[in-house]
Amino acid sequence: MKKLFFAKIIRLPILIAPHCLLMKKYKKHFSFYLKKINISSSTNAIISNHNSNLLYSKKDIYNSLVKQIYKKVRWSDNIKKIISLRKKIIIEIGIGRILTNLNKKNKTIQSYSTDHSKKLSLIVDIIKKL
Repeated sequence: MKKLFFAKIIRLPILIAPHCLLMKKYKKHFSFYLKKINISSSTNAIISNHNSNLLYSKKDIYNSLVKQIYKKVRWSDNIKKIISLRKKIIIEIGIGRILTNLNKKNKTIQSYSTDHSKKLSLIVDIIKKL
């Protein structure tokens, strides 16, 4: 019996296809440019987009950033990880507000989103006053 497949295709207003296997061939190219950025180890946990692991070391952060261009982002798992860690504040850094919007129904965690350093400074000031 022949199965029917229906799909809706939506053209996104972006220049690349992030977070999918189409980008894997650009891994070395992206890595080359990423190495030019000073990445430091962290005392605070950074949650990896693609596997929800906690990252602290410079090497782990770097490797995760390279993988996130071609691996599926696990937004819901990231929110669950944050809840399991009993964190009260999410600071989403980057373009968009996906985690912030996903977290709207969870009233126990405050979410802030930023895509530039000035807004990040304002968010840090707000958190200091809490």
